[in-house]
Amino acid sequence: MMNSLKSAVWTAWKEAWKGFSLHWRSLVVFQIVYGLGVAVAFWPLVHLLLGELVRLSGDNAITNFDLSTFFLSPKGMAFLATGGLAGLISWRVQQSTLILMTAEWGTSPFTALREVLRRIVPLMAMTFTQLGTLILLHIPFGLLLWGVWRFLLGEQDINFYLHTHPPQWYAALALAGLVGTATVAAVVGVGIRWAYALPLVLRVKLPALESLRRSIQHTRGNWLLPLVTIGGFWLLLTLGSNTLSSSVLGLGRMVLPWVGTHTGLAILIVLVVFGTVSLNGIVTGTVGMILRTTLINRLFDQVAGVHPDHLPPPSAKDRRTLRRVTISFVVGSLLLISLSGAWWARRMNFSDQVRITAHRGSSAAAPENTLSALRQALKDGADFAEIDVQTTKEGEVVLLHDRDLMRMGRDPRALATLTLKDLQTIDVGIPFGEAFRGERVPTLKEALLLVRGHMGLNIELKYNIPDPTLAPRVVDIVKETGMLHSCVITSLDLNSLRQAELIEPRLETGLIVTKALGDPTELGVDFLSVNEKSVSRRLVRQAKRQGLAIHVWTVNDEATFERMADRGVDVVITDHPADLAAFRRARAALSKPELIALRLRRLLLTF
Repeated sequence: MMNSLKSAVWTAWKEAWKGFSLHWRSLVVFQIVYGLGVAVAFWPLVHLLLGELVRLSGDNAITNFDLSTFFLSPKGMAFLATGGLAGLISWRVQQSTLILMTAEWGTSPFTALREVLRRIVPLMAMTFTQLGTLILLHIPFGLLLWGVWRFLLGEQDINFYLHTHPPQWYAALALAGLVGTATVAAVVGVGIRWAYALPLVLRVKLPALESLRRSIQHTRGNWLLPLVTIGGFWLLLTLGSNTLSSSVLGLGRMVLPWVGTHTGLAILIVLVVFGTVSLNGIVTGTVGMILRTTLINRLFDQVAGVHPDHLPPPSAKDRRTLRRVTISFVVGSLLLISLSGAWWARRMNFSDQVRITAHRGSSAAAPENTLSALRQALKDGADFAEIDVQTTKEGEVVLLHDRDLMRMGRDPRALATLTLKDLQTIDVGIPFGEAFRGERVPTLKEALLLVRGHMGLNIELKYNIPDPTLAPRVVDIVKETGMLHSCVITSLDLNSLRQAELIEPRLETGLIVTKALGDPTELGVDFLSVNEKSVSRRLVRQAKRQGLAIHVWTVNDEATFERMADRGVDVVITDHPADLAAFRRARAALSKPELIALRLRRLLLTF
């Protein structure tokens, strides 16, 4: 049995590659043209619809938690359904066209696409049947995950489980892993059973349900053939692609230090490395999809008893064409690399004015949101310290991130149920280390008085529960302590920031942005606080045009600091302010060529 399986797999691979080597030009051109066509047709439409939906919401952007409410509204759900269906139809038409192009070699893209459109009704009926089945398979997974969350991780603040990893955390991970594995196995199993559904709809012209049923019949007792053929192909393709990228990156990292401060050569090496790795990814994705559909056809030929015509070897003309295409591509790539290098070098930002904010105080060296963490931030040379504030049962504003004291003080009670007097009995220093025994949750007033005249504060309003009194109380305390011009207020909740500005217009406010639709730079705040993975040059440029600053969280290494400085951000928020302050001083002493060389090395190390 194994020998026959091996022979069938090898035959499918050999026939697929032989056909691709002869007809790769029309297949690749179709992929490129189709992809560009979809991008040109759909992305402007999607952008237009999203913009219209955002305008209907009554604001210039929708951010953070409001996104879930937005997409659960009738208009949001209609947009998601329309966009999802358009994407699914586009992908299915592309895949189906490739099926017909690789079923009979030499079929033109236009002929194949025309035939696909003729069969669009049964094709989409089959597609939606498959989609519905996959959704049904995921429902038990979702319910079981909800049960795991509800009964194992729902008692305390999620940060307690993320940071301390109690036994129930590992139990939840184990159960989620089992459920996830079972779901993946079910989805893969169903996918294998449907392996021949597309050829049956398109080549045999069967109805949708009959195609699915016949595909299941073909794979009954022979499901290993499509699994090993297609799965083995993807495994080899992924390993080969990753090996090539890793080798090119490794070579670049070895060669770059020898270049020293020869800026032009260093930029050329980095761009060649990045270009090669990026091109490898594009080729892998394009060729991978083509060969996958080719393999489906060759497997179908075997199980259906179809014998494709003998394919002649590539002619001398084919080899000359391939050679010309390769030379043209190499020359074009070198020209593009040269232009990209010049463009990139001109855009590099060498500002040393990036300020440093200690995240929850120096939270890597002391218990977060405590007076010890603020003292450490002062010693570390931070320009600001970021703190989280909430109110106690009687309305006292204190520093705390979570909704309860379990992570910080091993006390399961929620802050909303505790008075300030209760808080003074909870030691939040011991979990961090014996050196901090006796540390208590401080009030906002204590924190302000400690740093006054030495360091600014970024005060984040935390709304673990609704609290309309929080913003007014914070503004009053800031004014009372004379820190109006040394503090900024941030929050995920835009309405609370508008409330604070209404009370005190001189107070700077910043919106914390996790996800956004529309333009968050037009929401009327003074700055945006953005996750470092979401910071782009375009966002920074938009913010600068509006007169807004950009704060970035959480930047904990020199390479990320370098990347954010290069993009022109104003403030980085970090758990390690001492390390970044030292790096900022060292960076200020470097010449421009040295800065470029340093940045290029870091780019390769972090790619």
